[in-house]
Amino acid sequence: MASKLIIYLNDEKIGEHPLARECTRIGRHDYNDLHLPHHTVSGEHALAITVCNDSFLEDLDSTNGTWVNGKAITKHLLQDGDEVQIAAYVLKYSFDPAAVTREEGEDACSQMPHDRNNAGPGVTMRLPDADISREQASYRWQDNASLPLAALHMVSGPAAGRELLLDRVLTTLGKPGIQVAAITRHPEAYQIAYVEGEDCPLVNSRPVEEDNPVSLSHLDTVELAGIKMKFVLKPPL
Repeated sequence: MASKLIIYLNDEKIGEHPLARECTRIGRHDYNDLHLPHHTVSGEHALAITVCNDSFLEDLDSTNGTWVNGKAITKHLLQDGDEVQIAAYVLKYSFDPAAVTREEGEDACSQMPHDRNNAGPGVTMRLPDADISREQASYRWQDNASLPLAALHMVSGPAAGRELLLDRVLTTLGKPGIQVAAITRHPEAYQIAYVEGEDCPLVNSRPVEEDNPVSLSHLDTVELAGIKMKFVLKPPL
């Protein structure tokens, strides 16, 4: 696997955890994917979301916080060598580009379905503040300079008529433990990926399956746990 977390306790390496799934739960409870059994770790402390070759770390309102390279974060785009501190643990993020196979990388990230006609049924919209460093944000914005800004227009549900601007590198939608999808802003397109949940999100009534992100086009219909949304590209200013 291209990315992993190397786990240290009291400066001693105690293990490694590959980020092989789109959603990796980190916490004190033993049902987490990465179990950190220390009383200062929250039961559900943090979430690592891996989409294609990018991994994002999100703090789940933990008691003692999640720190990356000495800075408290709410959401962070991980880069090779980043050191994540969760209570007494240090998790060093490692990314090896040479380990990326075509199946894990290019092919999975270049799926672009073109049959876009239908629309086809709430869920709590989670709009976390992305805590991405200024250098990272600047780098991503320059990479994506030719890509128009986009938004999700709420068609149904309690927020019908409102608009969610997709102006971050990663926007997560849904509720952890029930259903979560992620929209990432890539240089060429916005992509939606299944993260977790019993049902897959839908794009134009077609399921977005695990490990197969879907590129979004203007006026695509996105459905997540009964909420219907329209993906729209904003005209340039």
